[in-house]
Formats: sequence, C-alpha cells, structure tokens
Amino acid sequence: MAQYHFPPVDLLSEAKDTSRFSDRIYVSELAKQLNKVLYDFKIDATVLESNAFGFCILFRVKLGEGVPAETIRKMRTEIEMALDGSPVEFLESADGGTVMIAIKNQDRPKIWLKDVIRSNAFQEADSKLTIAAGVNVFAGYTTFDLEKYTNLIIVGVTGAGKTTFLNDIILSILYKARPDEVQLAMIDTKGADLPLLNGIPHMKGMDVATNAEDSLKMLKWFRNETTERLALMNQKKAETLDEYNQYAKEKKPKYVLIIDEYAELKRHLKGSGVDPDQILIDLSKYSAKVGIHLIIATQGARTEFLSTALKDAIPARACLAVADKRESRLVIAKTGADRLAGDGDMIITENEEDQGLFLQAAYATDEEIDRVANFLRNET
Repeated sequence: MAQYHFPPVDLLSEAKDTSRFSDRIYVSELAKQLNKVLYDFKIDATVLESNAFGFCILFRVKLGEGVPAETIRKMRTEIEMALDGSPVEFLESADGGTVMIAIKNQDRPKIWLKDVIRSNAFQEADSKLTIAAGVNVFAGYTTFDLEKYTNLIIVGVTGAGKTTFLNDIILSILYKARPDEVQLAMIDTKGADLPLLNGIPHMKGMDVATNAEDSLKMLKWFRNETTERLALMNQKKAETLDEYNQYAKEKKPKYVLIIDEYAELKRHLKGSGVDPDQILIDLSKYSAKVGIHLIIATQGARTEFLSTALKDAIPARACLAVADKRESRLVIAKTGADRLAGDGDMIITENEEDQGLFLQAAYATDEEIDRVANFLRNET
C-alpha cells in the first residue's frame, strides 16, 4: 500500500484541568482525619505516608501487630464519611502489614488521551492492538493488549464513560496500526457516534452499520470471513494469523469489530429469526486464531442482553459504573462496579476469577475522533 502517515498527536486535546488533590494542605488535613477516625474506633493503625495525584490520593496505613486488614475494610463507610464523602478502595500489601487506601477524586481532572498516547507505556508497546486505557490507582499510564484479551464486553450505565472508552480504543488503533495491519468494522444501530469514522482507510469502504439489515450483513460477513481464514490457515498449517502472514503472498489484516449498544441491536433483530448471540459465540471460538477481535458494548446489565452463553464465550469484561451490586455480579461476578464513581472509572477483568485492574479511562471526545478521521480521509 501507499505510505501511511500516522495522525499527528497534536490533533488530540491538551489537558486543561487542575485538582484540589494536588493541594498539600488539603491532603495533610485528610491524613489527619483518617488518623482520627482510626483512633476514635480504637483501631491500632497509623497513616505512614500519602501520595496525591489528580486521579486519587493514596494513604499507606501501618497496621498494628495482630490487626487484620479486614478490620480496616469493615470501616469503609466511616472512612468515606471522614474523608469528605469520597469513595475509597483498599489495596492490601503482600506482607499484610500495611493497607493502601485509595481515595478517589469525584471532582478529579480528566485523564486526557493525548497524555496516554505520548507515554512510554503506549509508545514502546509492540502490539498493534495496544489500547491507551488511562491511569491506574498509582497514577501510572496504563495500556492493555487486545491480543491478550482477544474479545471484550464493555458495560456501563449512561454517563459512566462507555462511549469515551470506545473512543480510546478506536483512536489507540489509529495511532498504533497501519490499515494493512488492522481494520475496523462497526455496528451502531443508534447511529449517534461511530459514523464519524466512515471513509477512513482503516475501514476500507465498510461503513458503520446503523440499521438491522446492514448489521446482519456485517455479522454474516465476519462469520464467512472466519470460515475462509480457517480454511486458508489449515492449508498452511498455521496456528495463528501472524504465522499465516509470514508465508502468505496476500497478507490478511486483523479486524476489530465494535458493536455499540448491543442491547439496541438485539431489539432491532428481534423477530428476524437470527440470534446475534449465537453468531458472536461462533466467532469467538476461532477469533484468537484468525485475528478477529470482538468488542461488545452495552448499557443493559441484564440477562436478556448478557446471556450466560455469551459471557462464557467472551470472559474478558470492562465494567464501568453500574446501578447496583446485582448488576456488578452479573458483569464481573463480584461487587465493586456498583461503587465506581463514573466518568471513566472501570474494572477490567480477564475472567471471572481475575481480581481485575482498576483504572480511570482516558478522556477522548467525538471532536478528537472527527479531527483524526478528517486527517486520515485526506490521506487517501
């Protein structure tokens, strides 16, 4: 193909916000309040140090001899009340002698995608499917490799940050992979956001499907493509698409199929005689081998949209804020997502046994998507 020019990083927005979490006096006062509540409840524990970031404040608490970490955990409500009502998370040290208490900033500044894209974590990653996710509780820029997760289900209520996390994923691929390496395909039956990307070289004329008919055609195309790739790879005795491409005259790109508002798609296809769950389950059986990755996003944390069979087929989840503990258990088999503050807070798990990675997603706007898409369309 003609030489591909990656979009300039200056097309992404600069960080604009500040945070009271950077105020040393404020952080010191919170430390005093934390020590006071421990003292008032006769808990033998002391704040040793604090580290403040825009995303959170981390207090390292030394436990007295024989004091279990669970004693601190049981005081979640009292600690949150003492710390301006800010939600907290507990991180126990390996030796069990200290507990890290992370106080999440409800008025925290956004983590801008530009900063994550420019970070060493993203720039030095080898995988073309490296996603600039955001920051972890230690304020470190965090990425994840979609190759490792293979497929991903994303769930979050309105306002949780699901759309901006999809923007993170899309922009990460556009800044990391050439069109001959990774292609995008999208289904958005609400037609609200993803059509901004129509016409970019990473989609090669495969416009965003915004109605039931086009969505069904796209799902069937991927099912046929999977079958064809399996046949070609079997001929070459290749176990992965990368292995196949080493010997093939015509190399195959990897695909990322993004379905936004899966619940809406299922409503559109109701009565059509086609079960989209089954198509996605069939695709997931071979997706790792043939280089097709599925990302399914939905607001509906309900069994009619997240069936047991679909969850078994796609064990990796990115769970943003959900309504209650029941929804949290449905998505990640544990509570915790019901306490997320929204605005990009999430827990990413590889499977239901995984404790998960807690992070705040980077902020990426539709305007940034539009600027990058316009640049890429003008490149063709």
